[in-house]
Amino acid sequence: MQSFVVLHRWPVAETGWLLNVFTRQHGHLMLRGPHSRTLQLHTHYQGDWCAEQDWPRLKLAEPLQSFPLQAEYLYCGSYLNELLVRLLPQGEAVEAIYDLYLQALAALSQQQLAEPWLRVFEYRLLSSLGYHFDWHRQLDGSPVREQQHYQFVQQEGFVERADGPYRGEWLLQIGRGHFNLQTLPVAKHVLRQALAARLPAGLVSRELFNQPRG
Repeated sequence: MQSFVVLHRWPVAETGWLLNVFTRQHGHLMLRGPHSRTLQLHTHYQGDWCAEQDWPRLKLAEPLQSFPLQAEYLYCGSYLNELLVRLLPQGEAVEAIYDLYLQALAALSQQQLAEPWLRVFEYRLLSSLGYHFDWHRQLDGSPVREQQHYQFVQQEGFVERADGPYRGEWLLQIGRGHFNLQTLPVAKHVLRQALAARLPAGLVSRELFNQPRG
């Protein structure tokens, strides 16, 4: 039995669903699902599939746990899903990210503060794909110092600059997982730059956050 979640789904004529899934054992895959059943997003499944001419066909899917998301937490879940769809290669297992994704869904379903979870997920996803930079060290390997200021070089990391926008103490706090009103905007801004290098077309799910709240 395989462990998986559905990231995105499309109806395919009258023959069923095309499912974009994230599996623990095999990473990012495309499967064909049955017309008789609609698998839900933000739900942890176990199941199995068999090879066919185009896409593997899902034979069995049993829900293990559902993570109901509401309002802005639903937007956050959609954002995580789109990151995975856009960035994950096909067929490469990334078990640590799979486990982190389930942890993030659980936290969002409990309506925990979303921003720290999003920032940690973005950073660890980028790192797992080889796009790594260190909050504690500069590009040349020297340590980030609390009283200095730094500039982020896209796709590479931090360099010391007297007029840099980021104080060293903020970067070190982020690296230790300490988020507050000062460090959360810094983490968001840096990671937005890092993601932009890999997602030049932007993300559709970000537009959800700009919708009027009613």
